[in-house]
Amino acid sequence: MVYAHWEAQPMLAGRTESLQAAFVIQLERVRNQLRQHPASGRPARFLQSTSGRSAALAMKAQAQAQSLGVPQLREWVMAPYLVLYAHSDERVVLLALKHQREMEFSVD
Repeated sequence: MVYAHWEAQPMLAGRTESLQAAFVIQLERVRNQLRQHPASGRPARFLQSTSGRSAALAMKAQAQAQSLGVPQLREWVMAPYLVLYAHSDERVVLLALKHQREMEFSVD
């Protein structure tokens, strides 16, 4: 069984501290699942988009993932939120979080 190292980008780590306790508990469940099975989320859907804005977001997210040494981009549905994360076999990095009504992830 794989236990990948889990970490959050600083932008997201500060944001999760201010959220409701129930949300944090749900995020912990996602963390535990991804630590054991890093590839269990679905492929990040915005990577297939053909709009210029989505292509720019995809390039930015892929560059960030590559710079962190975790090349695989995936998303986890945590209704009503989507969690964008990058992973390798040994490491999972939470990159962004968005409500499903938001148009796109904010990747810094």
